[in-house]
Amino acid sequence: MNATPLVSPTFGEALRYWHRLGWTSFGGPVAQIAMMHEDVVMRKRWVDQAHFQHAMNYCVLLPGPEAQQLATYLGWLLHGVRGGLAAGLLFILPSIAILLGFATIYVHYGQIPGVAGFFMGLKPAVLALIVMAAVRIGKKSLRQDIHVWTACAAAGLSFIHAPFVLIIGAAGVAGWIWRTHYLPADMANGSEIPAFRTFPLSVLRVLLVGFGLWLLPLGLAYGLGQQGDWFRKLGLFYTGTALFSFGGAYTVLPYVWQGAVHDYGWITTTQMMDALALGETTPGPLIMIVAFVGYLSSWNHLHLLDWTRDGYALIGGLVAVWYTFLPGFLAILVGAPWVERTRHLPNVGASLMAISAAVVGLIAHLALQALGHVVGSGVSLTVNGLMAALALLAFYLLYARPGVPTWAVVLGSGAIGAIFTGLGY
Repeated sequence: MNATPLVSPTFGEALRYWHRLGWTSFGGPVAQIAMMHEDVVMRKRWVDQAHFQHAMNYCVLLPGPEAQQLATYLGWLLHGVRGGLAAGLLFILPSIAILLGFATIYVHYGQIPGVAGFFMGLKPAVLALIVMAAVRIGKKSLRQDIHVWTACAAAGLSFIHAPFVLIIGAAGVAGWIWRTHYLPADMANGSEIPAFRTFPLSVLRVLLVGFGLWLLPLGLAYGLGQQGDWFRKLGLFYTGTALFSFGGAYTVLPYVWQGAVHDYGWITTTQMMDALALGETTPGPLIMIVAFVGYLSSWNHLHLLDWTRDGYALIGGLVAVWYTFLPGFLAILVGAPWVERTRHLPNVGASLMAISAAVVGLIAHLALQALGHVVGSGVSLTVNGLMAALALLAFYLLYARPGVPTWAVVLGSGAIGAIFTGLGY
């Protein structure tokens, strides 16, 4: 079988493509990965199928947004470190700008009746999205009875407000100890791997640069007094976001929700649901909602003069993005050969399976929280009935009509909310 020869694009050609992708990558990671496969492998022939599949398998294993990391990996394959940085940054820059713009509009104009009605209408769609996430991840993760029991245990611990890190850590340990129960029989006796070799000096240099970039904003914050303490707290929190986001944005949603809403009270449940809805209607990875959450958290926390409050809130959004995505860039540019080797370690695979099952339980708990907030947030039975009907309609469209774009479902729900508000409901 004769394959079409690969084409080597210039750096400028690749830049133009990554720029366009950043503005058009709607639909979540599955759609984004499919778009890159169609463009880079099938149409442009920049990368062959084997390299693309290898890169995708690795990125799925990593914490962080897999589609953005895949773009970084492909950019690195084409043009080295500068290509990886360019592809990864151009994939997220449009969504950063859009969500920070939305956040500014939200805090200044969110109380206008029509705007408030639009955001009210988003909530049923968010509930449907969370339920869909539980269904989709559950189909992949709950393969055996012990996976189901792990999900139930995680949901129960979440109900009693156990820390997210404790729940995930306990699941990982359980998978490590009882790997023969968590892994399918044909995977339980996977082959071991040889010991890792010494890190080359080039890798150490990149790690040192990465650590310096992680420290840089924390150091700069020391000159800002009380505001600096706040930005350091944000930086540490979103570093955790980066490290615990195995499996994509919906798996880390419970971590951000619990921390920003329940543990620290930086934003309200309503604001968190609005962040998720806006994230679904913008290009780029869904985890980019951290820009919106970081902006609103800073706006709510830092009570300053109007002209400085906007600026500090913007810095908060950028700090959230910086610490959420920096580890992912390092993982691609440094860790590919090392993490890839863990695919065949049975203990590691069992731990990841147990963690995935626990995440299903956490998302199910979130869905119940969202249900109470959506159906019980109206001022009348008419509004509550409308919200319930919108949630059912949104779930039907997302589940039974996959051809309908997610962003269209979300925006349509918001538009109905705005119309009913305009009618006086």
